[in-house]
Amino acid sequence: MEGLQKMFQSCVSGDFIPKVFILCGNFSSKNVTTDLEMDAYRGLSLPLFVWPCTVLTCVADNFTALGDLIVSFPRINHYSHFLFIPGPNDPWSSDLLPRRPIPSTFTQRLSNKIAHAVFGSNPCRIKFMGQEIVVFREDLMAKMVRNLVGVKPDLESADLKKYVRLALNFQYGPVTDSPE
Repeated sequence: MEGLQKMFQSCVSGDFIPKVFILCGNFSSKNVTTDLEMDAYRGLSLPLFVWPCTVLTCVADNFTALGDLIVSFPRINHYSHFLFIPGPNDPWSSDLLPRRPIPSTFTQRLSNKIAHAVFGSNPCRIKFMGQEIVVFREDLMAKMVRNLVGVKPDLESADLKKYVRLALNFQYGPVTDSPE
């Protein structure tokens, strides 16, 4: 929230109001439930009335706080559109693509405050200034490294870009670490 506030402030002070802000999830920096609850609910498409109240209230309150922040910048609220794309670890998401938009249970108070709020699926296709743009939020590098055969066990200090390059070139022959 502090980073968004600084960005909005610099837009207003620089007299540059963007037409669109695209906000991609994950929309919570902390787990909204305990690890045990998340394990029970992860990957399942449960009705909202089955979820613990902490999930509903915490996420809805965070979206309300985001709405309050946007409303505090009237020019941005009036002229800009906000597109919200769910992330892979949001509590309502599943592992299947496309991911559904953020449920209105969480966003109703935000929608009432912001003039132009749109909640899209993941991936989402938009048309902007005559161009079609696809917005897709996924942690692809982590998935590629996770599924790579022959990765060194010490990934803490490894150069992940090197392993992604090796994964993409794996089909052309054996992978070696020595320069040719």
